[in-house]
Amino acid sequence: PMDYSIGIDSEGVFVHDDDPQDILRSTYSNAYTYVCKSKGYNSALVSSYKGVLAKVNGEKDKLARENKSLKAEIASVKRQKSRFQFVLLLALVVIALGIGLWILIDELSWKNYEVWMKEEENVSLSSAVDLRDQQIDSLNQRITALNKKIFSRDASIANLQSKLRQLDSTLTVTNAYVRSLRSDLESEREKRKAAEEELALIKR
Repeated sequence: PMDYSIGIDSEGVFVHDDDPQDILRSTYSNAYTYVCKSKGYNSALVSSYKGVLAKVNGEKDKLARENKSLKAEIASVKRQKSRFQFVLLLALVVIALGIGLWILIDELSWKNYEVWMKEEENVSLSSAVDLRDQQIDSLNQRITALNKKIFSRDASIANLQSKLRQLDSTLTVTNAYVRSLRSDLESEREKRKAAEEELALIKR
């Protein structure tokens, strides 16, 4: 893992006969790693070793940037997932309220009908006919109003379902993108491993 407690200008200085593991750790822990040659040491080999170290450091920086980008993508996916769950919950609440409202209206209509029946018994036949006509008109108006409410509710539900499908499609595309990023990260790790193996061969 990367040690963020070390400054961006930190450096490690070694000679060619120091422990190779210490030199390798320094390339991951410090911003700069220097390997000094002793008197009479093959300068071409040292130059080759420095080139390998520079390549490893470059790949390490590239992996660090990709890792940061991947973390940002994952955070974005989590935020989209949270918004999707919120919209889904909101849709369920709207549906539940719609069903409750429908039941309440149905119960109120039945109670009004019972009241009307009782009033029917207390009036004369002609008055009852007039009253019944008025009640029918009132019920027709209520039915019309209820039909409008039901139509509006169905439209709202259809709109929410469309939004849910869009969010699900977006989430699917994002998940595919994250999987692609993870595959790229694994490829870069394999490249880093190959570089480390090449470094070990050079040090022999």
